[in-house]
Amino acid sequence: MLLLPMALRAEEKVVPGDWDLSVYVDTNRRYQVEREFRLQVMVYGKREGGVVESSVEVRCDEFEPGFRIMPEEDWKMFIKAAQLAVKKESFLGSVRSQADAGEMTTIYESMVLDGEWKLRVSRGGTALVFMPGQGKKVAEAIREAKAAEQWYIALLGGGKLPQESEVMRRPLSKWVHVGFTSEALKSGDLSLSFSVRGEVSQAYCDCNLHYAEFGMKRVISGGEVQGLLRRMRLVESRLREGQAFEVSSQEHDVMKYRVDANLKEQCVNVVLLPEEEKPQVGRFTLKQMEALKSLEDDTQNKAKWLRQNAGLFFRHK
Repeated sequence: MLLLPMALRAEEKVVPGDWDLSVYVDTNRRYQVEREFRLQVMVYGKREGGVVESSVEVRCDEFEPGFRIMPEEDWKMFIKAAQLAVKKESFLGSVRSQADAGEMTTIYESMVLDGEWKLRVSRGGTALVFMPGQGKKVAEAIREAKAAEQWYIALLGGGKLPQESEVMRRPLSKWVHVGFTSEALKSGDLSLSFSVRGEVSQAYCDCNLHYAEFGMKRVISGGEVQGLLRRMRLVESRLREGQAFEVSSQEHDVMKYRVDANLKEQCVNVVLLPEEEKPQVGRFTLKQMEALKSLEDDTQNKAKWLRQNAGLFFRHK
């Protein structure tokens, strides 16, 4: 049984509607087989317009990179060939489809190998052999993945808690990954934003630094960006006290930068120091520093909400 979040009122969406959220889950990890098909469900919700994109991607990771995505016509042919192998009927079929490395032909055969009826799938120079029972398991996994897709569409785009059914329900999984990124606060060459990342029951807030390198946009996150943010706040506190103050990245940091208090303009100067590029400069006013703190607090609250409501996103194995 699912319970609505305690603070939810009747007119509110189950998932707060003022933030974009992406959901990703691998739904086919419960079959302990030699060769399993991975079913990846991805749904992207927008703060305006509801769900904007969703997909169920079928992959077989034992093929070489570039040959792993199995479009619908492929997995349907796989299931058909497996059913014929169960019936001990010979079969040879092919599918021309678009995989990750481009258009390719895949051969599906139901045949006797080593005295047993088996299914052989050949693509990109690799031939894989499956037991016939895998066809039924893949069909079941695809039904579960499509039901999960419909659940997330209803959850992210609807106004009420969806009712679970055979065709719309939370996936049976050990984890679901979520993603959210705030708006970016820009100053000069630099911008900062915050993201929710990780498995939904352990969702956390991370900081992102946006800048340009060799004419290309770059975004980095993690411990060093968190370190930069801490130093910016240290400089901000000294600036509010009217003190001139400067701090730099640590010697072992890969990202080199300098942060100082600009008393004249009342801002926090951040100078990124790439090895082979000109310095990237941002001058964050005290008002912008306050806005940055609000963005972080809001993202932290979203991560907390997700941790508290993880049960909306999956059923425990």
